[in-house]
Amino acid sequence: EKDRERQLTKQRERVLEEMLQTEETYVADLKLIEKCRPRFVSEVLPSTLKGKEDIIFSNIQDVDDFHRLHLLPQLKERATTTDEAARVFIECADDMTGVYVPYCKNKMASEDLLTSHRTYLSRMQSCLVYRCPWHLCSSNLSRGSPSTLYF
Repeated sequence: EKDRERQLTKQRERVLEEMLQTEETYVADLKLIEKCRPRFVSEVLPSTLKGKEDIIFSNIQDVDDFHRLHLLPQLKERATTTDEAARVFIECADDMTGVYVPYCKNKMASEDLLTSHRTYLSRMQSCLVYRCPWHLCSSNLSRGSPSTLYF
């Protein structure tokens, strides 16, 4: 019985650690998108996507602010147990709804654009993931050559 309880406690601790790590990664990804967005929009965006940036990015700044300024700090500070983690999410539910309802309303239009420009956007994503210099990204994206995106 005590071994089972210890095992469950360790499992809960791992879940909390993974949840926090996932949230930290998500916040870092949002920060990278926000950092690269202006240059992406001004230098790299193909003409078929010009003027549609708000559809692609929707309210990403609001999503970023919510996670970076509210949810992540609360989880770091208070989520020492699964019950406390649940309380954080419950307390943030209204703010989360306010951020994600507009995001979800825009999701279909965004997905349509992303699907129709899949090749281009996957190359752009590679630039973000591998953090290659933008001058390499923009020239490779316009030429359609993914071979040097990873350097």
